[in-house]
Order: sequence, then structure tokens, then C-alpha cells
Amino acid sequence: MFAQLEMFGQNIALLGGLLCCCGACLVLFVAAWTGLNIAIWKQRQAAYERLRRRPQFDIDGSVLPPLVRGACNGCGHIFGQVCELPDGRRFCAHCYRKLKAGELPTEGAPADAGTAVDEPPDGIEPPAGLAPPDGHEPPDGHEPTDERPGVP
Repeated sequence: MFAQLEMFGQNIALLGGLLCCCGACLVLFVAAWTGLNIAIWKQRQAAYERLRRRPQFDIDGSVLPPLVRGACNGCGHIFGQVCELPDGRRFCAHCYRKLKAGELPTEGAPADAGTAVDEPPDGIEPPAGLAPPDGHEPPDGHEPTDERPGVP
């Protein structure tokens, strides 16, 4: 009888050891899997940054200044991509070409410098109810108002 209890205790100890080994292997597997996913993510992030930071070219092949999202200083429209000059001014593609050609004055913005046709597909539309720039009609025949919907 005592031999059976001793064998039972050894079997329990063996099962406990195997369970601990399996748990350690599981922890190592999860750590390796996470490390692999982090390495793949870092590699993809670096590839994206290389693509994003590569120089952008104009139609004539010249290198464009860095592209950012914002309002054009030439025409006042908001675009998904505008060229940011080293002095902080920002121009849409149309106004930048005019600036390079010397047709755009450095002070003041002409009303016809940029048109809605020049806006890229990801351009930002002004909120409904705001007055458009001078010389432009509101879309769909809406009249601009100072009232905000849902506000008494």
C-alpha cells in the first residue's frame, strides 16, 4: 500500500512538472509571436515613412516643397494637400504653379487664384451654413445663415 502512495505522489509531481513546462512554453510562444508581430509592424512603418518622405514632383518634374493639409494662402480654399514653403506660406497646386511662374503676387490673394476644380478628392468642405468666399455661389441654392441647427 505504501508503494502505491509513493508512486501516486511521484505521478502527481511529474504531472505538476509537465504542467509548469507547458505553461513556460506557452509564455515563450506568446512572447515570440508578439515579438515577431512587433518586428513586422516596425518594418511596415519604416516602409511607409520612406514612401511618405520621398520627394513629391510637380508636372514639370521639379521637386515640390513638403505637402501638408491646410488652407491655401493664395486662394483661401482648404485642401488635403498644400505645398508648405520654408517661410510658412502654403499654396495649393494651382497657386503654387502661378507663384513659380511669377503670376501670383506675394501680397494679397486674387479672387480667381484657385477654383473648386483644383481641389483633390480628399479636400475638406466648409461646414453647411457658412458663407462661401466672395464671388462664389452657395451649393445647391442654399442661403448662408447665422443659425446653427439644433441650437435655440
